[in-house]
Amino acid sequence: MQGNIEGMPLVRSFAACLLLVPATIVAADQPLRYSALLTSGKRIESEHLRNWHVTGAVPHLGSSSLLDPANPFRWLLVRNRRQGAEPAAYVEFTNGDRLPGIVVDHHGGDSEAKPTEPAHLTVRVSVAFEPPYNKPQPQVRVLPHYVKRIVWQRRGATAYQPGTVFYRDGRSFAFRAARYKQRGVALLLTNGEREIDFEEIAELHLPAVEPWAAWFDQLTVLCPAADSRLLHIETTNGLVTTASVTRFAARFEGNSADPQRWVHGLAPAWTLDALWVPFRDIMTYDSCARNEVPLSRIVPREVSHRGRSEEHT
Repeated sequence: MQGNIEGMPLVRSFAACLLLVPATIVAADQPLRYSALLTSGKRIESEHLRNWHVTGAVPHLGSSSLLDPANPFRWLLVRNRRQGAEPAAYVEFTNGDRLPGIVVDHHGGDSEAKPTEPAHLTVRVSVAFEPPYNKPQPQVRVLPHYVKRIVWQRRGATAYQPGTVFYRDGRSFAFRAARYKQRGVALLLTNGEREIDFEEIAELHLPAVEPWAAWFDQLTVLCPAADSRLLHIETTNGLVTTASVTRFAARFEGNSADPQRWVHGLAPAWTLDALWVPFRDIMTYDSCARNEVPLSRIVPREVSHRGRSEEHT
């Protein structure tokens, strides 16, 4: 379903019997491994995804280019991969991205060791990244103004409650603003300020931001050129991240023809570090032009339901 907001388009077992069946027939009944949708609306499927192992290469699904400027892909699905359980601890961002891991500390922008490094939160990640030269990446630096929610100890399927802190002992209270300390946070209340250590907090839900402002803030970083395309991935281990084709890199280990050996690097707006994600962990890719906005990224201001009788009056 597509619409338009403020001039911007929105994109929305019988084992014994099986032994008697020829192998070619059994294989024909299985869905092909990769499925994709092109911008033109054409659906393509194939067992073979090629040429996405080096930076600047044009990937092909079967014989179709996925980055043809005239007809690029909308989404790509790897059918034999499934989403895992929601991470026990993670950081959620204003654009809907999610980084599994635990926030361990905060570093200000006036550090003597790195005076030019922006203020950031350090996240001890719980997913495996594979940077070049086998360099370990146990931590990722996150820019605080992109953060929507921090979960140290997940409390179940809890809806986002802007400006609310939840203690590990079950208490909670509302706040107006937050200021990070090295290993804690100072919260501005209606009647003063309260400091809390990270170790005391189960979840910290930051005050809501205007969704269109957050979207354009991200866009200026990821897609400075008019022909840029956003690139969004979701993985089997809970990582959800958005970068762009211009902030994407690729490499491989071993056999370049085997996608299982590929590693895709993405540079989201919310981090100071590139995220080198093994292709074997990626379930889906989504892509759209810089002037298109996925419906899921904009929180509606109002939701109304009409009954059948109202629709015909």
